[in-house]
Amino acid sequence: MQWGVAQVVGYVFDGAPGSFEDTASNQVSKRDEDFGEVANEFLVWCQGDSDCSKMFSDLSSTTTLNATLLEVYTRLDADRTSMCSMILTEVDTSGSSNSATDSTTPPSYVLRQLLGVMIMDSTLWPFIPVIAYRFHRCGSEDLTLLSQFVNSAFETVNDAETPELLFAIQTFSELWEAPSPDQTELLERFTDATISSGRQHQLISIELFVDRDAIIRDEQQCT
Repeated sequence: MQWGVAQVVGYVFDGAPGSFEDTASNQVSKRDEDFGEVANEFLVWCQGDSDCSKMFSDLSSTTTLNATLLEVYTRLDADRTSMCSMILTEVDTSGSSNSATDSTTPPSYVLRQLLGVMIMDSTLWPFIPVIAYRFHRCGSEDLTLLSQFVNSAFETVNDAETPELLFAIQTFSELWEAPSPDQTELLERFTDATISSGRQHQLISIELFVDRDAIIRDEQQCT
């Protein structure tokens, strides 16, 4: 920085502020809860829309998209060797910054995240009931389409516009709860939502990034 330059009339220091209690509604760590609320609105709308609900009402008069998804999640996790489960557990989700899948990740978690990717893109909304229906049926005629769609959907997730380090600084310094919820609470927020983005995986990232809660405690002791 140069001082005493006549053309310079002032300086602006930019940095990442800490978390504030009044920003609770914007905290990224609560995104799974927020996502679940939006997803529920979509599921309710689908139930009332004749085109969206048609394939489920054909199954039975009481069958809904939401009920079908919950049944699909249970089936997938109960038999991880099924072809439909393996489509999900073997997919590469590295294109999504929210995802952290491995061989132990329940297939229902991956499907929740896939639907979360879809619900963020309005052009993919019409395919949400289709994907739910085909995973529910999981016949030989569904496997190729599901495999191609699942892989292509995660491949199209592109967070390159926001550099990873910048995203981490903004998220974990400004937009994360303090003190941070533990993994159990974050996972519960995720599984309570029928469709979500999988923000619970980012607790691993914040722990690797910085011992944030310890820093906050030190700052409070100094003030």
